[in-house]
Amino acid sequence: MTDKKMKAVSAAIYFIAGFRVVAGISYIGGHFMDGMTMTETIKFITEVGITPVLLVLFVWFFISRSKDDDNKVKEAYRTAQENMESNNEALREREDYLLTESAKREEIIRQESERRENLIRQEAEKRESILMMSQDRMLDTLDNIASSLNKVESTLTKLEQSYTKSEARLDVIEREMRNGCNKDCGN
Repeated sequence: MTDKKMKAVSAAIYFIAGFRVVAGISYIGGHFMDGMTMTETIKFITEVGITPVLLVLFVWFFISRSKDDDNKVKEAYRTAQENMESNNEALREREDYLLTESAKREEIIRQESERRENLIRQEAEKRESILMMSQDRMLDTLDNIASSLNKVESTLTKLEQSYTKSEARLDVIEREMRNGCNKDCGN
């Protein structure tokens, strides 16, 4: 409760209490003569004036305080709602930021993996090309070796044929020599 309300309640209590006392005194003044004592007078003033007024003021005080509390609760609820909304908005912005950053990272990872895949593919193609060239050279070498072996074989065959022919000639020459020696030697 504010200071103005407290001052208003206090002033009302003093005013009503004073008014009741004056009213009670005037009432008692008329009846005082009838044998009312001072104690009975104070008791009458208290019962008639101050107690009901104080009760009304306390009820009014607690009702106004309750309204103030309700207003404070409503304000606290509204503030809490605003805070929750701002927190939710901040969380949404944070999630959006994280999702954006995650998408960027995924894109970078995808591009990097494509680049690595291309490099690996190029390296594999180079190695395959080098292997194919090496195999081609080996085949050429093997063809040269086979060609050389064929030449050697044909040369050996020719030598063998010429040796065989030479042997055959030598045999013929030997026979002729034997035959000639036999004819000449026996004469």
